[in-house]
Amino acid sequence: MDQNEHATFPHRTIEYLRRGWSSITEAALVRITGNVRDDLPEEDQQRLAKQIDECLEGAGGDVSQRARAADVGRTYLGLNQIGRRNFLEMLAREYGVQEYELALAMDEWRKLFPDGDQLLRYKAEAKLRRLLKSP
Repeated sequence: MDQNEHATFPHRTIEYLRRGWSSITEAALVRITGNVRDDLPEEDQQRLAKQIDECLEGAGGDVSQRARAADVGRTYLGLNQIGRRNFLEMLAREYGVQEYELALAMDEWRKLFPDGDQLLRYKAEAKLRRLLKSP
């Protein structure tokens, strides 16, 4: 090890420790406060999905439900570009339509359109609406 490498070794070690400590501190803060990080990593997505589930369940009445929805909205606004993309991907993955069931229902409807039994077509349309309805 030459003189320059030897001199920079403590600096590199301190930098690695600083980064590690910063990461640990950030993770602890997230766990304590319940807030999510700006880039919404997987661990935070799970926490946010739980908040969304609680919002959708509607426990506590309309006022509580609206307050929870506002919290989710504020969380979204506080995310950076990567976090917002992760948020939208999580919504699509966790709360999107059931594609396979939707495809089957569409096939059922197509078989009845335009000349199939009208009552069966209405039932197929009702099934499509149920599958496309937000949770």
